Amino acid sequence: MLLLILIEGLKNRYNFTPEIKTCVVRRKPTLSVTLIFVFAGSGSGIAYNKLTHDGPSSAPGLISAAIAHGFALFITVSVAANISGGHVNPAVTFGLFVGGTISLVRGILYIIAQLLGSTAACALLFTTGGKSLKGNLFD
Repeated sequence: MLLLILIEGLKNRYNFTPEIKTCVVRRKPTLSVTLIFVFAGSGSGIAYNKLTHDGPSSAPGLISAAIAHGFALFITVSVAANISGGHVNPAVTFGLFVGGTISLVRGILYIIAQLLGSTAACALLFTTGGKSLKGNLFD
């Protein structure tokens, strides 16, 4: 009985329901833009590796990967800025939580969406990369 009173009091004091509802709507774009960012950034490295026939890293290769990551980050943050705040990286989300900009519930939901998006991007890269990735990952 005491536990039920305590839970009811916490529910009345900390009403997470509206925040969870808005986070569910905002979580979908976060998942999508993280997928695009990881796919474009890592895909550029895979494409360069395929073009050079697994050659050593060189200055042009590193610059092209950096430019691809920069453009991918610019586009994804621009797309998601008005919807979910534009933080594509879980480290940025954690920093915003520590700084007090977002709440714990929102931060956890965003980080889950970002991790799911990056996992989906890795699965997509694995399916599109085919045999060029299998030798590097599982040998």
